[in-house]
Amino acid sequence: MQTKGIVLKKTESLCPECLKKIPAEIIEEEGNVFLQKKCKAHGFFKEIYWSNAKLFKKFCQFEETGFFPENPVVEVSKGCPFDCGLCKLHESQTLLSVVDVTNRCNLKCHYCFANSAVAGYLYEPSFEEIESILDNLRNQKPLANFAVLFSGGEPTIRKDFPEIVKMARDKGFTQILVATNGITIAKDLELAKRLSENGVSNIYLKCNGLSKETNVENFSYMKKIMENGRKAGLQFTLVPTVINGFNDHEIFSIVKFALDNIDIVRAVNFQPISFCGRMSPRKRSKQRFTIPDLIKTIETQSKGLIREEGFFPIPSVVPLSVLAEQLLEEKQVMLSAHPACGAASYLFLDKGNVIPICNFLDIDNFIKDLYNLTSEKNGKGVVHKVLTLDKLRRVLNKNVIKDKVPPFLDFNKLFLDLFKGDFDSLTEFHEKSLFLGVMHFQDPYNMDMDRVKKCVIHYATPEGKIIPFCAYNSVGYREETEKANAKPLP
Repeated sequence: MQTKGIVLKKTESLCPECLKKIPAEIIEEEGNVFLQKKCKAHGFFKEIYWSNAKLFKKFCQFEETGFFPENPVVEVSKGCPFDCGLCKLHESQTLLSVVDVTNRCNLKCHYCFANSAVAGYLYEPSFEEIESILDNLRNQKPLANFAVLFSGGEPTIRKDFPEIVKMARDKGFTQILVATNGITIAKDLELAKRLSENGVSNIYLKCNGLSKETNVENFSYMKKIMENGRKAGLQFTLVPTVINGFNDHEIFSIVKFALDNIDIVRAVNFQPISFCGRMSPRKRSKQRFTIPDLIKTIETQSKGLIREEGFFPIPSVVPLSVLAEQLLEEKQVMLSAHPACGAASYLFLDKGNVIPICNFLDIDNFIKDLYNLTSEKNGKGVVHKVLTLDKLRRVLNKNVIKDKVPPFLDFNKLFLDLFKGDFDSLTEFHEKSLFLGVMHFQDPYNMDMDRVKKCVIHYATPEGKIIPFCAYNSVGYREETEKANAKPLP
């Protein structure tokens, strides 16, 4: 390898030209983290991985392994990522499944994963095929999938889409999400009401900015989308695709828009752009945006209000699942995504004042104390539960600054109720907070197989396969799936 930096770890990646699996290294160089690799046929590649080495090393302390599939769909023959389906080597269960119900769309966004406008064919599984997909997800072991995201194309342009939502609810999915540009919701209040009545939990709304330049496709509809969403009782997550030099200057503006609509906006989930097509190094470097870039930008634009210390890696919450498993005596979902996949934080609004979670919770020490708590042995039964809950109470008292907690939030009650099996407090918590997330999906240039193996967001196909998100959109599974089920365009 051609390296001047410090090798942090060795992994495997793909040649972005031929998609052959090749050795790779994650290196630290001048405060940044890069992924470098060399293909015998196409030469050397070096791509920015994380723009903050210190933060990367901090996050990587929380790497976890979830549940291996007990009923894998495919056999291992070629190795990751060419046996996806899931195979028995996958290290996480499906947390969120993605089901594409059509590749038709009422927009033509150049950065779209589906690229539906130029496919040249119709991919639209039948109602019965979607039912089979949902059954397959619910039959996963050791844990049935409970959260599904219907996507596309634009899913809401299907005439039978409300019935698809109802079917998912009837099959036991407790979280039903819809990825949409919102135009149909703006135009059709009755459709919005039907989606709400049939069980939609959250609308994943495309929102790349708050100006015509950055959100040209649905900017003129945003006011009506929010209006009809309120009337229909819908909840929203704003989903900006962040492109460096294009809309990164509006990151905090999007957060403020979410706070202004906190009665119906539950989250902002930033997604730095993923380059699934071939692109020159110069153009990639110009447009590439990493998770630390997002955190730094939001801290700068908020003038220090939202700080780096308020963000935590996704798998750092695994001890909460372990604790719940011990106390409730049943398996719990593990958010065992790779630490480099995403980061999260929470904001609260009290009489117009924005309160980041790190203002009243020592996040780092809280997580460390939870790890220590879950490793302690207190026996079993009632005594174990009483001792564990008492220790949890002490952990909370130690790490929560009580006089800085928003007056409407009983943080101790939230956690103690949660681990007693009472989830009403958790619902109330989400209704009074704004979740900030950033998920950077991979492309062939920055692909790290360790991340693929731990993926918790999976596409489900008519063939019964369940495929990690980044593999589906980067290795050719999307094209393979859609062409195998394609119909001629009308």
